[in-house]
Amino acid sequence: MKSLKIQYIVVPVLIIAALAPCVFAADEKPLVPLSPPAAAGPFQPTWESLKRFQPPEWFRDAKFGIWAHWNAQSVPEMGDWYANYMYVPGGREYKYHVAHYGHPSKFGFKDIINLWHAEKWDSENLIALYKKAGAKYFVALANHCDNFDCWDSKYQPWNSMRVGPKKDIVGDWARAARAAGLRFGVSVHASHAWSWLEKSQGADKDGPLAGVPFDGKLTRADGKGLWWDSILRICTRKITSRAPVFNGIGIQRKEAASRIRLIATSFTIARSI
Repeated sequence: MKSLKIQYIVVPVLIIAALAPCVFAADEKPLVPLSPPAAAGPFQPTWESLKRFQPPEWFRDAKFGIWAHWNAQSVPEMGDWYANYMYVPGGREYKYHVAHYGHPSKFGFKDIINLWHAEKWDSENLIALYKKAGAKYFVALANHCDNFDCWDSKYQPWNSMRVGPKKDIVGDWARAARAAGLRFGVSVHASHAWSWLEKSQGADKDGPLAGVPFDGKLTRADGKGLWWDSILRICTRKITSRAPVFNGIGIQRKEAASRIRLIATSFTIARSI
């Protein structure tokens, strides 16, 4: 997030998945690879060290806070796991998606993201309402299991500044919350990104489109000339124009050691608030 002082509540069980190296079109600026060591501080990337974490003192007295679990899945208004269930043939979300948007082989969750404009969203008004309700802190959804970043991310182009709203959602939440005197935090759910959207690589088992792959099987070559062509990235150890790109929107499984380093970093930040 741009030039925002880091004073976040870090939700420890929601951890950031490490990203594999990314490749972009020639006109794209290279983004920062994410494979960091644990931040210097009192916590080491071991479970024994992490067990010593204690919430900051202010959190013990802040009895009430509000969390906005809000991202592109609000477009169909069918629940916060829409991006997963829409790829389950015969399910409620799948049926809704086919009826309103089309078959997942032709119109997938990437396209739902592109429909999210947040044109009526007013962070200042909402934060004022939350504070009036008695909230002492506010937590915003930064990244759900779909791996879409709701801020001006320098790690990947699938973010709310490049796709959908063209707004720094988390940055605006942060400014509004701090201006109102609320503590501010983010939640990141990307530890499931590599498996949560695996259903997007499936296909109907029967019906007129039986066997036709959902859009999770699309490749960089398939996107040529389409709206997502200019922002498409491939995160894979072996770069190829035929590699599927929409399974978790490009995320690959990374070793547990990388994830535990990120938990240690999160605890270090939380302790410093």
